[in-house]
Amino acid sequence: MVGTVIGTYDGRCGWAHHVAVNPEWQGAGVGVALMRELENRLRARGCATINLTVKRTNAQVQGFYERLGFDPRDVICMQKCL
Repeated sequence: MVGTVIGTYDGRCGWAHHVAVNPEWQGAGVGVALMRELENRLRARGCATINLTVKRTNAQVQGFYERLGFDPRDVICMQKCL
């Protein structure tokens, strides 16, 4: 497997979940292609915004998404363990 992305749309906004690229393929444009395809599919469904979550400690991926036009937001992520 080279890469994968799972996207969802709730009728208001889109989300990119579980974006991953095999380390051997990172830097080859796979992640960009996956994100562009997800954006195109969401846009075709009328989605105007796409969100994603990134751990603060993952500086490498933060830079990747910033280069794709994503801006950091001041939000709180909440989680419940089951």
